[in-house]
Amino acid sequence: MSLKKSFEPAYLPIGAALLVASAALVIASGVVLANPLENDSFPSQEARAMAYFAEIGFGAEYASVDEVLHKWQQEVRIKIHGEPTKADLETLEQVVGELNDLLGGVGLILTQEAANVDLYFSPESGFPAIEPAYVPVNLGFFRVWFDEQGAIHRGRILIASQGTTQVERSHLIREELTQSLGIFKDSWHYSDSIFYEGWTTTTEYGPLDGSAIRLLYSSLLEPGMTRVQVQSVFSRQESNRVKVAAYSSFPQGEPLGSTYRMPLLAARWSALGRSIRGFRAGNSCS
Repeated sequence: MSLKKSFEPAYLPIGAALLVASAALVIASGVVLANPLENDSFPSQEARAMAYFAEIGFGAEYASVDEVLHKWQQEVRIKIHGEPTKADLETLEQVVGELNDLLGGVGLILTQEAANVDLYFSPESGFPAIEPAYVPVNLGFFRVWFDEQGAIHRGRILIASQGTTQVERSHLIREELTQSLGIFKDSWHYSDSIFYEGWTTTTEYGPLDGSAIRLLYSSLLEPGMTRVQVQSVFSRQESNRVKVAAYSSFPQGEPLGSTYRMPLLAARWSALGRSIRGFRAGNSCS
């Protein structure tokens, strides 16, 4: 038996797109799956990072969202509501700092004015009054709005201030804020990842998490791009060779400093798509 996250689709009126995602303590049926990201087809750190990004970086898990990239293109301005602990605030400041190192041109700040992300610390019982689309029983919850191209422009995050330990809240703060930036999906691969499908209390990014975030916020990638378009962008770089931006300043994992031979990467990307489709078909959630 495992603990697993749940996701619930919802939509805004007048054609605006909405994603609801959550980190939930709900009982799920256990499914044992082979890991296509840990076999000989993806031997290097760089290839695993690209494969992981291809799995979790497009579309949303249990919502009617196109299989395209979603990302912010403006400053993410976070306003805090409720009564966070001192450790909650320290965690939030730490995560914001780490994300600013990873995102490049798009920055995050904590503010009390002109916010586009509202982060609430509240008892879980108060979540429905804050967010009508909230789905019980979730200790962490986020909701984002994006335009027709997939550019995110607004977000709301809920963190349970009661019934959670400090470690659990620190995990939820990191996970919900990170996923509200555009990596909406989770994976059963890499239990040390903040994007792990099962319930964990990890309080730092796993070795591939920084790579996935950097890839999403590469200046080469735009909201609305499909996997095929992303593959094409990287394949055109530097006469079939491209350097993926390193995150050597990031304490977790290895730098992505070496080069890809793009025909091989294209073949891996294509094979990965087939692996992921088969992988998703085997998942179940309750």
